[in-house]
Amino acid sequence: MTAKQVAALAKSGEPTRKSDGKGLYFVVPDSGAPYWALRYSGNGKRKQMTLSQYPGMSLADARSEAEVFKRDLRQGVDPLIAKQRQKWTGIISVDDLFEDWYKNDLAPG
Repeated sequence: MTAKQVAALAKSGEPTRKSDGKGLYFVVPDSGAPYWALRYSGNGKRKQMTLSQYPGMSLADARSEAEVFKRDLRQGVDPLIAKQRQKWTGIISVDDLFEDWYKNDLAPG
């Protein structure tokens, strides 16, 4: 796939999923912005991870990012699980939960 082909697919607006090879896909959904996705197998299941929206990420950047995630997969790190862990807030106990809730939702700004 070339950058011109990607631009043409995005401009057409036709829902499609086009493979660039090695698990990288360019997806134009029914509604919403086109995006880059990485499909892979982990723990015996087929998974898909969104990398970024187009045109915010170029074809070259999508290929680079996909390679990074595939390298992590070869080392046994599932990128979706790693992404979820980054979002983890560090709440361990009920006291931590209350403190987070009070600070972020109740405390006057």
